[in-house]
Amino acid sequence: MTFLQCLMTILILTVVPAILGLGFFDKKSEASLSLCLVEGYIFFFAVFQAVAVPFIIREKTLTQMLSVLIPVYSILMAISVFFFVLNIVRRKKQGFVPAKEVYYLSTSEIIYLGLFLALILFQIYKAIFYVYADGDDAFYIATAQVADQSDLMYLRNPYMGDGMGLNYRYVIAPFPMIIASVARLTGLKSATVAHIFLSPVLILVTYLIYYEISKILFKEDREKRYMFLSLLAIFVIFGNYSTSTAETFLLTRSRQGKEALANIILPFLFLMFLKIAEDIKKLKFTHFCMLTLTMLGAALTSVFANILAPLMLGLFVLYAIYRKAGFKNIFLLCLPVLPNIIFLLIYFVEG
Repeated sequence: MTFLQCLMTILILTVVPAILGLGFFDKKSEASLSLCLVEGYIFFFAVFQAVAVPFIIREKTLTQMLSVLIPVYSILMAISVFFFVLNIVRRKKQGFVPAKEVYYLSTSEIIYLGLFLALILFQIYKAIFYVYADGDDAFYIATAQVADQSDLMYLRNPYMGDGMGLNYRYVIAPFPMIIASVARLTGLKSATVAHIFLSPVLILVTYLIYYEISKILFKEDREKRYMFLSLLAIFVIFGNYSTSTAETFLLTRSRQGKEALANIILPFLFLMFLKIAEDIKKLKFTHFCMLTLTMLGAALTSVFANILAPLMLGLFVLYAIYRKAGFKNIFLLCLPVLPNIIFLLIYFVEG
């Protein structure tokens, strides 16, 4: 594992999603670069799902998929940068100048923030240097490694290496193919990409989502924000009271699609609901786009996500009806589940 390979892997897993998220950045709003990274990852997942599933169903190779996926990401990144620059130029022409405030952390804020950062570093250290005996890794990581080595996606048994037919339970939720793609582009082993690089990145993305949630819940009270995040990190460390908790998935199975569903997709949906609920009668186009991308990205992580994520959105639709959001807004809130319905139909018809 060379320095260049490590650098390239980090760039793919951080810079690419961050650039994809720049297109959603609004300098006049309360958007932040951390939110752009989170939204970029949702966009990253959604695009991968939309491109990968047709290639896998048609039994194309990993190389063929990447030959389309790389240009698609490149074009979307260029468009995202264009809209980012356009937005900044437009704001300057309108005379908008962001307020430059110098804020000094109090002693209590420094303590809580320092504790939170220390807990994150501790969790990342454990995720990288310690191995958790998990049966799913024997399948998912091996699936990624087999795809990288044989160039065939879901057509070889990851246990034995012999040929097999497509299993649509995995075909329509090809999260391991992200690992295989990064491994192919960087020359690293799939296990290395999954354990050393993808795990800490997804842990950081998870905490960025909760950081954005804390900004809505506690507004400008930074002390309560950092206290909330510190308590959250402590609860995560001691959350292994079952093998199926979100905390267990975050720290021990953070390179798997189920972890991304429990700790990224569903919390991000909750974050979107908080943002939309602030003025539910005026649904923004960007909110509609992000909900659609989130539902599409959810399908990448697990087949069950096609039920759980729409169910969560359905509960919010009931809340919107209670708040009298209007027929148009309620209709738009229902549309993002269409990709999930399509994937479920594929699963029940072909699986």
